[in-house]
Parts: sequence; C-alpha cells; structure tokens
Amino acid sequence: MSIRPASTGTSYDYTAKTRRRQLSGCSALLALLCLSTAAHAITASTSTTAFKNVDEGVQFAPSWVLSASHVGFTLGGTYSNGHGSALVDAVYTPPGAGFPNHDIKLVHLATPIVAAPVLSLSDTLFSQTALNLLNPSLNIDVTLTSNSNNIPGPRSYAFGQVREFANTLLDDHDNNVNTPALLRTVNWFIVHQNMFGAPYVQGGDSGGGLFLGHVTDHTSPLMGIASALLNNINGANSFASGYVSVASYRGWIDATMLADTSDNQFAQWVSTPVPEPATWVLWLSGAAILATTAKRKA
Repeated sequence: MSIRPASTGTSYDYTAKTRRRQLSGCSALLALLCLSTAAHAITASTSTTAFKNVDEGVQFAPSWVLSASHVGFTLGGTYSNGHGSALVDAVYTPPGAGFPNHDIKLVHLATPIVAAPVLSLSDTLFSQTALNLLNPSLNIDVTLTSNSNNIPGPRSYAFGQVREFANTLLDDHDNNVNTPALLRTVNWFIVHQNMFGAPYVQGGDSGGGLFLGHVTDHTSPLMGIASALLNNINGANSFASGYVSVASYRGWIDATMLADTSDNQFAQWVSTPVPEPATWVLWLSGAAILATTAKRKA
C-alpha cells in the first residue's frame, strides 16, 4: 500500500512494505509510502458552485480556517474561498504536526470573511478499528469536497463512505525489517468504496472538507480535513482517502482559539451518530489530551 499527501509539490518520501505489527499494546497497524503528486480534483467528482467555505482549508468561523498541516499557509499569506479573501496573521499546529503525524492546522485571518456561514464541527470521537480495509466496519455516508474542480465549476464534491478509522499506524520508512518502524499519529477517517475505486482525493485536494451525509452544500457537520491518498491497497489501481478527524483535536482547537485574544470566536460543535461497530473491531483506550502550541502574531 502507498500513501501520498493530497497536496501539490510536497517533498515527503517514505518507502515502506505493507505488514502488520504490534507496538506498546496497540492494535495491528499499517505501513506507509508517501509521495507527491500533481494537482487534480477528487476523482469522479461533480462540479459545484456550492461548498464555498472550502478551499485549501475550510473556513468554519468568520476568522478561522482548518487545513492540513502540510498545506503551505504562512504569516502574511492569503486565504481565499468562494466568499472572499483575507491575510493570514497566525498559524497554529498541534505538537508533533507534520505529515502524516497530526496533519491538521488552524489558520487565523487578519480580517473576518463575514459572508461565509459558520460551520458546525462534529465532536464525535471514534476508536481505532483493526484497519482491515478488506473488511470494513463503519459505513458512514459522507461527502468529499475540494477546491479543485472539473470544468466548469470552481469546486467539486463526491459521495463516499467512511469505512475505517485509524488513530495510529506504523511507518516502515526504510523498508527494512531490522529497523524499528515509526509510530505515526494520524487520526484518519479512511474513506473508500467496496472495490477501492472512485471517488478518492488526489494531489491538490489537501485541506478540503469531509461532511457528514450525502449532501450538496455545507449544511451538515464538518467531520474531517483532507490529508492523504492511499493507493495499491488491494492490488494495482485500488484507492482510499485519509481525512483527519476534527473531533480528535477538539481540546487543542478550543484551547488555541481561546488563547488567541484577537477575537472572541469559538468553534460550534455538534454530536453526530456513530453506527454500532462490527464484532471484529478492536477498541483502544481513551484518546490522549493534546497540549496547545501557538505561533503568536508579531
């Protein structure tokens, strides 16, 4: 199996072979291969003028955007979406951020984009499944969204399903069984179809949103942020998408927004239903609390 960041021009390059191992009592986890790709819209997506809050990050409050940590927002840069543009005056990442670890970031805008509606974030936590992609356990209907498009629309969306959830995985970064694999903390929704085909994210889709249900606009809760493309899962030309769960970072998101005194904005969290897991699902103990780090504005 290989894994690529769903962005443009990234330089990560891990080599790995697919195998399962046990580490510190955690369930069996998968290995990685990470490469960069060219920019394309979600495969088999539909062009749309909706989902205007979605670009290389998803605006969820007037001055706040969620994106993937490997997407290149910097101080003094510009964030734009279908509702407007604003300068970036602060960027925050959780401890250990850097693809594929904790691949999420908060971007603060110097001026609010007030035309954008406030989005609800799903606060429902998931436990790690056995990550057996050939025996899915969750089957939650979701909508994949991207700032990239199929002509003529400015954005695109596609309907898929969350089939697995992974808190952690093992990265056999040097393809050597004699070298310890690296434990990666990903908190990924794994989105794929029964035959591991379309839809799936591609390069240029990082920072896009995963919304609950099969919807054609962003009226349902935001569940995840586009992070990675997984391919060669079940032989050649088999694909899945990795989306970072925003609920896994609720403590960090809330604390970071509270500590930024430039505004009085907060995330709007809602609970979403979780299907009963299959009997083979391996449950882990409760999630660890993330400490807050911030790159303060000058």
